[in-house]
Amino acid sequence: LSLYQLTLEPNTRFAAQPPELPDEATCWQIRSLFEETAISAGYEQYEVSAFTRPGSHCSHNLNYWSFGDYLGIGAGAHGKVGVGNRILRTQRPSQPRLYQQETKTIAPAPVNTEQRGLEFMMNALRLIDGVEQAVFEERTNMPWHDNQAVWGELVALDLVASDRCATTPLGLRYLDSVLERFL
Repeated sequence: LSLYQLTLEPNTRFAAQPPELPDEATCWQIRSLFEETAISAGYEQYEVSAFTRPGSHCSHNLNYWSFGDYLGIGAGAHGKVGVGNRILRTQRPSQPRLYQQETKTIAPAPVNTEQRGLEFMMNALRLIDGVEQAVFEERTNMPWHDNQAVWGELVALDLVASDRCATTPLGLRYLDSVLERFL
């Protein structure tokens, strides 16, 4: 089960005629009720927005969130591939008509070193259990010690775990604020 807030995308009917959206307090109540209902039905939360029966985690989502490689095939698809010490991103046109007209493969865009740490954290910290700190080095080709000062501050605030790339329950609740520290 996944639970996301509605995002009003440009050039859609929702953007042109936005529905009345609940306020932040109501969103929090909906989220809390969803979590309680899912857990009482035997589901467990394994990612910031996903719940599953024990042992049935979505493998491809776990790959995304642990900063693994994946190919993007089809209209609107995104991909990420590590090649040596480089990380490349691909993106296909989102409109099917434009995708079908495209005859050449779009050149992959490299993820610069300054963005790798943030991108890794944006993904890995979505996971309730997080990932080992060694995975950071393996997937970004960057040393973990580059994060030590910020990580130590977040540990002191009880927002992240001391022994792995993972948030605490408090840190998960304020994930955007945790991620801002890596900007």
